[in-house]
Amino acid sequence: MELSRLNAIITVLKDTSHYHSSTFSDMDIRLLEKLLDSWPTTVLFPVIDIMRMIVLHPDGARLLHKDVEEGNDMLIQMVQKATSNPPLTANLLTGARAVVNLFKHSYFHKWLHLHSSEILDKFSGCCTSTNKNVQLAYSTLLLKLQKRIKIRMPNSELWLQSMLEGLVKQVALDFDVQNLAKAAMNSKEAKIAEVGADIEYLTRTP
Repeated sequence: MELSRLNAIITVLKDTSHYHSSTFSDMDIRLLEKLLDSWPTTVLFPVIDIMRMIVLHPDGARLLHKDVEEGNDMLIQMVQKATSNPPLTANLLTGARAVVNLFKHSYFHKWLHLHSSEILDKFSGCCTSTNKNVQLAYSTLLLKLQKRIKIRMPNSELWLQSMLEGLVKQVALDFDVQNLAKAAMNSKEAKIAEVGADIEYLTRTP
């Protein structure tokens, strides 16, 4: 029964063209809560990933927020599970992305502000990760907290800027965008030319 219900949840999440009309039930949320609570962290990635996607679904996000308002906070439990020791790359990456997705709904901003210190503490290990995707997800999370929730962190702006520049530079080199940057620099559109110049400068800066 649980497996069939889980498959039904996934089917709804995959059908993005009907997000405006598809819905979830309280039983679906209770199932996710049960799995989050009972599955070992070594195999928890699929549950965290479903939560990451359900936050993007209008009705799914509404039900999660309703749970938070009623004192049944699956979100902070997800953060704690995703960052538990030993740290697992899949859990860290998906957990950070799930929290970033919460910013898409203004009604989660109060929760994000309330738990910002714990979120920062739990995901702090991401900054030493050797995985570029984890670093990028963490940088995005920091940026969202700073810009949207107005959280201030000592010396974080310089660190965040250097971290993002390093990641962007590597991604640019990986995809060989130098030629694209040069083409953009020659554009008659000032904004496009400016972006091209920034990318070109970044890829050649040591």
